[in-house]
Order: sequence, then C-alpha cells, then structure tokens
Amino acid sequence: MYIIIILPLLLCGVQLVASNCHSREIEFCTAPLILYVQGGDLPTTEEDLDDVMEVVNDGYHCLLNYTTKCISPLQREVLDLVTEGISFLIKELGTKGSEIRKEVLAHAPCVSEAYTKPEIKAAFEDLNVGLESIMNAPFKDRPATICCTLNRLADSVREILKAECGEESVKVAEKLIETAVTDFPSIMCASFPESGSTCARLLKPKGTKSDGSKSKFHLIRLLSLSSG
Repeated sequence: MYIIIILPLLLCGVQLVASNCHSREIEFCTAPLILYVQGGDLPTTEEDLDDVMEVVNDGYHCLLNYTTKCISPLQREVLDLVTEGISFLIKELGTKGSEIRKEVLAHAPCVSEAYTKPEIKAAFEDLNVGLESIMNAPFKDRPATICCTLNRLADSVREILKAECGEESVKVAEKLIETAVTDFPSIMCASFPESGSTCARLLKPKGTKSDGSKSKFHLIRLLSLSSG
C-alpha cells in the first residue's frame, strides 16, 4: 500500500502542471505500474521491492521525458518543484539499506494483508472518482480538486492502517507522504481538508461509483481494473 501512494501523487502532480499534455501518453507511462497493482500482491521482500521500484522508476522517467515535449520551461520548473519529493522518495525506496526502505519492509507483511481489505477497494474507488473530477474540473478548480482528492485518500489510508497494523504503520505512511509532497504541495493542500466546504463542493460523496470500464478516460479504465 505504501508503494501505491506514489501513483496518485505522481499523476496529480502531472495533471496540475502539464494540463496541455495528451492524456494518452501520460496513461502509457503509468500503465505498467497500474497493471502491477492489479496483480494484487504488494512487495514484502527486498527482491519484490526491487522489481516494483524498477517499474515505478521507469514510469516516472517516462513521464518526465514525455512532458518535456508539451510544457513550457516555466511549467517544467514548477513540475520539478512539485515532483521533487516524489523523485527523492523513488530514489530512496530503490536504494538498499536506506532508512525509508527499511521501514517500509519492516511493516510490509501487515500492510500487504491490509491491502486485501474491502476498505482499500473503497478508498481506491474514491480515488478513481476524484481523478475523474480532476480531469473534468475547470483549470481554476483543478489545484483544489487535486488537494481534496489526495487528502481524502491520505485520511482513508491512515484509518485503515491504524485499524489493521497499528500506529507505527501510520507513522511510516505519513513519513512517505510528507517526503513525497515536500513543502510546496503540502502547504498548498493544507487549506483543503476533506471535511471542508471546498472539498464538499468539488468532490462527490464517498462511496460514489466511478465510470470504471466505461469511463471516457483511459486512465480511469485502467485504474478500475486494479480496484475492481
């Protein structure tokens, strides 16, 4: 579950900055990771983690390479700022012996078991609905919609991990999220708690079903496979 946090953070960062980029190419870059998630088993060993981080790293660099073709130099600077923490997190999780990697693997067996719970399926269906809202939102509402979607996912993950694996697992998840989002997105999203009026306006209620396999967005169709 910890590793899967990277995917929505990365997608939202790209959607925020690279709105002029064709979604098909963005989906192409992230599809291998989505299909890995679809497999159902999360990494619990050094070898498993090496495999998934190779997929994550390839997807990340695919996105960065593609977006150079469709964003301005100023947008590139903003994208680098938004994804700086994600880049660092990917590097740390891919480095044997790093502190973050040790913590993830220590909690991996319980977290992997928690990933099979129905509550996780519901949380990722809410994520699918949130991503649909982001893609449909007018540009002026997109940053807030991204923040609301990520805050909802983070709250759900915290609740599930606390119930299934205890407070220490929650702390590891929060550390990963804090590392990935860095100060800029974190400060920006602090103004949009899920329980606030802005998120109530921008997000559909929890439990709403996404368009799934019938969505007009190829990305949502792929994600629906992993959460379905």
